[in-house]
Amino acid sequence: MTRWAVTARKDGDLVCPQFDSAMLFPPKDISGYKPTVGMTKEVIVTKRFVFSNSAVAALRDKYTDSTDEDSPLQPTRVEVLSVFIWTRFADSTEVESGPKRNHTVIHAVNLHPRMDPPLPEHSFGNLYWFVMAIPSMDSGDESRGLVRQMREMKQSVDGDFVTKVQEGSEHLNFITEHGQKFIKGEVVSFNFTSLCRLPLYETDFGWGRPVRMGSVRLPFKNLVTFMETGKGDGIEAGIHLEQEETAKFEAEKELLAYIATTYE
Repeated sequence: MTRWAVTARKDGDLVCPQFDSAMLFPPKDISGYKPTVGMTKEVIVTKRFVFSNSAVAALRDKYTDSTDEDSPLQPTRVEVLSVFIWTRFADSTEVESGPKRNHTVIHAVNLHPRMDPPLPEHSFGNLYWFVMAIPSMDSGDESRGLVRQMREMKQSVDGDFVTKVQEGSEHLNFITEHGQKFIKGEVVSFNFTSLCRLPLYETDFGWGRPVRMGSVRLPFKNLVTFMETGKGDGIEAGIHLEQEETAKFEAEKELLAYIATTYE
């Protein structure tokens, strides 16, 4: 986007994107993999909830875990909002887990900076990996446990891990296996992805910086996309839920206490 904007303005140094994804991750046999898994024909409502910086800071304090003096845990903005949104969804919709149905929290992890050596910023390609945490359904201190679990799963995706993904078929096998469980109704996933820290609001095609950035509505339920606000005064969470669950979710009292703005 940045290079496209530079071309449109006809100024600055033009750096061409590096199209190297197929070399880094050569094409493989994907028989058995269904790219439509997760898509739904149900009525999905997309609403955007804005959390101010002060609200995010308050939630970070709430979920900070200092019980382990040797390894205290200070959650990131994305981690704390992920756990908060998941717990509010679970409480408002009375989520239950059992031997025949498990709930998972999934995060998309960008592989560009995790490769060895890291890829340059102009390397083009949606290179990512899914990490999965299994939240506890018990009352108590499960939120901090989920934060720590997500942190450990993300930290496991390092250069050595990416090399194994390049050499093997773990990625497709994981997605295929999880997709089969999803189709059978054995797993209910809540998915998160973050566009925070990307310079989205710096893209200027010659008319000035954008007033607002966003994404199109997607045919997936239980999907959350994080993005920083244009003024940098908070984080916007675009949440895709079923119509009935949306009504319950947005009426949740603790959620309302931390939200600055809501819009479609």
